[in-house]
Formats: sequence, structure tokens, C-alpha cells
Amino acid sequence: MAAVLRRHMAEEWQRKVPDILMWIAALLSIVFLTEVTQVLTRNLSFDLQHLILSAEYALYAIIVIIYGVMVRKSMVRLAGLIVLLITLLKVIFFDLPGVSLAVRAILFIGLGVAGIAVSRILYKRKGADTEAPPGTPPLPPE
Repeated sequence: MAAVLRRHMAEEWQRKVPDILMWIAALLSIVFLTEVTQVLTRNLSFDLQHLILSAEYALYAIIVIIYGVMVRKSMVRLAGLIVLLITLLKVIFFDLPGVSLAVRAILFIGLGVAGIAVSRILYKRKGADTEAPPGTPPLPPE
């Protein structure tokens, strides 16, 4: 009985490894992009640095969501939505108190465009994106 339980636990762990690696890779990608942005924007104003970093996070989130839609993986789409939510929280709680009115307007317009784009991407695939069981042929394009 113990051997069967150990084998089941090993199989369960092997199924979770790709998801764990995906989350680690996403986190490391965000850290890397943040560091690169800080190096490239160190000579710019504080407001502009935060504007560029927020735009970078939103763009990264949209790319992850598009990739998740293309490969039909809900976990990847969820990761992109979480990054977009974190970006929104960053803008509201960290960027807004210290930036000028013009930068605030640009931040909210950019986040609005990102939200509309994500909504459109997810809505377009909503009917065709139910994850089918393995072996089921993909749905034909519309």
C-alpha cells in the first residue's frame, strides 16, 4: 500500500512540476525586466521611470495572456491576469501619489487600453476556448 501511495505522490509531483516552473519563470522574467528597465531609465525623471515600468508590466501581462489564449492554457492566462492586476495596484498605490496629473492621465489611459485589449482577446476566444479533453480535435476557426 505504501509503495502505491509513494508512486501516486511521485506521479502527482511530476504533473505539478511544469506549473511550478512556469510560475518561477514568470517571476524571474518580471524581476529581469524590472532590473533592465531601471538600468535603461536611470537618467530619466522619477515619474517617467514609473510610467515606463508600469507600461512594461502591462505589455508583459498582455503578451502572457495572448500566449495563454494561443496555447489554450488557462493557467498561463491566469498568470497574465495576475500580472495585470499587480500592475493596476502598482499604479494606484505607488505611482499615483507622487506623479503629475499628466502622467496620471497617461497611466490610466494606458491601463484602460490594456484592459480593453485583454477583454477583447478573452471574449473573442470565450466560446471556442473550453479546454477539451486530450485527444479531442481542436475547433475549426471562425
